[in-house]
Amino acid sequence: MGSNADEASLALASPPETTVSDYQVSVREKYGDEAERFVGIYPGDTEKRVLDSSLQAHTDGVMTRAMLRWARLQTDSGDENAYLYFFSHVPPTEGLEKFGAYHGAEVAYAYDNLGTDNDNVYEESDYMLRDQMSGYWLNVVQTGDPNGSGLPSWAKVAHASDDVMGFGPNGGVMSPRPRAAAIDFWLRYDGPIR
Repeated sequence: MGSNADEASLALASPPETTVSDYQVSVREKYGDEAERFVGIYPGDTEKRVLDSSLQAHTDGVMTRAMLRWARLQTDSGDENAYLYFFSHVPPTEGLEKFGAYHGAEVAYAYDNLGTDNDNVYEESDYMLRDQMSGYWLNVVQTGDPNGSGLPSWAKVAHASDDVMGFGPNGGVMSPRPRAAAIDFWLRYDGPIR
């Protein structure tokens, strides 16, 4: 299970209207005593920063936090191991590069489908990442464990709760979980996450 670096970025296709004053009011209303801490993580002193912070907060709070929490709960209460990934590679999809590692960007890599629905120009690093990811996914289907011959070792969440398999332009590498301070904010936050 995992998430992508820019999960909420497709909202940029039709960006929400944002103003600095509306953002500040909204943050105070939603986060109360935690508003100052929230703004320290997700600043909103310009309209561009408001938009960027809003999208990053959504990515962090809704997706990345949820996947980490789910993996930890599975580890604590489940009968199967959990393995966590974070996909940050920006696919060379014409017209979509501006969305970064958007929601669903990892699918063509994980399911060995690069180039089946487009004319993108992929590089050697894309094919290496595809081979690694599809190898991991196939191993999970066959054995319940992504690890296998020729693949970098992917640690179980139970053995590396602060590490994830980072899938980036250089392939898969175990790495410290990204944006840990921001995700920890959401793990401690008691209010609604939207």
